[in-house]
Amino acid sequence: MRNLSVFFALACMVAAPCATRGASDTLHYLGIGVQYWQTVEDIKLTDVDEDGFSWILTYQMKPARLLKVEVDLEMMPDDYAGSDDTVVAPQAYILLGTGIYAGLGAGFYLADGKIEEDPFLALRAGLCSELFPSLFIDFSANYRFDQWSDLNNSGTDVDTDTVTLGFAARLEF
Repeated sequence: MRNLSVFFALACMVAAPCATRGASDTLHYLGIGVQYWQTVEDIKLTDVDEDGFSWILTYQMKPARLLKVEVDLEMMPDDYAGSDDTVVAPQAYILLGTGIYAGLGAGFYLADGKIEEDPFLALRAGLCSELFPSLFIDFSANYRFDQWSDLNNSGTDVDTDTVTLGFAARLEF
């Protein structure tokens, strides 16, 4: 639970400077996306997928020309990490750049009604472009530093990173 507190403290530190700018200067984007994920190492457990697709609900706030703050809710299929239910992963990113961007993020997994002990950290690089007025498309790649304790209720701790490739469409409002 201490790690979860650290995650929320970091998210608040990111959001605080952004809240000080005038509302008219800040741009907001809301969207949906899909992501393909693949574990870097082989997981030696049955009933645990090592790749697949997930859905993402995404919100971005752009308080400055080169700075974006993004908050996502990723939803994985029922068999992700051996879970019997859908796994959700709230996450937050600090992104720098326009068009081509890079950033850092953190998040955690909520699986089978419990929060995974260790949050994940992520590196992201991407390309965002305006397709039509107020409609943006975003292609991204993430490298997540993942650790799972008691994966699939097997008593096994798994330390494998995950690579993701994603696409999102966002509307500016």
